[in-house]
Amino acid sequence: MEAIKENRRAFLEDAARRRGHDPTDFSFWYTIDNIDFFELGGRGLLYLYNDSLYRLLMDSYPEFEFLPWKFKTSPRDLLNDQEAVRKLVKHLEKDLNITKEEDWYRISPERLKTSDAGKLFRHHGVKRVLEVCYPDFAWSEEHFANPWKSATS
Repeated sequence: MEAIKENRRAFLEDAARRRGHDPTDFSFWYTIDNIDFFELGGRGLLYLYNDSLYRLLMDSYPEFEFLPWKFKTSPRDLLNDQEAVRKLVKHLEKDLNITKEEDWYRISPERLKTSDAGKLFRHHGVKRVLEVCYPDFAWSEEHFANPWKSATS
C-alpha cells in the first residue's frame, strides 16, 4: 500500500515539474483543472478519485491541508463534506467579519459571488450551504438578498 502512495506522489511531483513548478509548492495544484491533469497523463488516476483532484491530493499528501474551494474544479460532492464546508464557512466568517449567524444576512450578493465560496453558493444556494455548518439555526431565505435561485435538490 505504501508503494502505491509513493508511486502516486512520484507521478504528482513529476507532473508539477513538467509544468515548471516546484513539486513542494502545493499551491500550484489550485491552478490545475481536470483537463490539465488529463493532459499530464493523470486521467486514470483521477478516475480512481471520482474525478476529484482535491481527493487525490488529500490522499497523496495527508500532511498538507488542501482547501477544496480553491481548486479550479471543486469536488462535485463538496456540500457532503461537512468538515470542508465548515472550514470554508469559518474562513469566510473571518474574512467578512461575521461573528454570529445573523451577520450572514448583511453580506451583499456581490460579495458572496466573488468570495471563495462563490461557486458553492451559486450551485447550492447560501441557505443550504449555511445549513450544513449551522443546522440548528433557523435560516430564512427571505432575509438573504440572494440573486441565485434557491437550490432545493
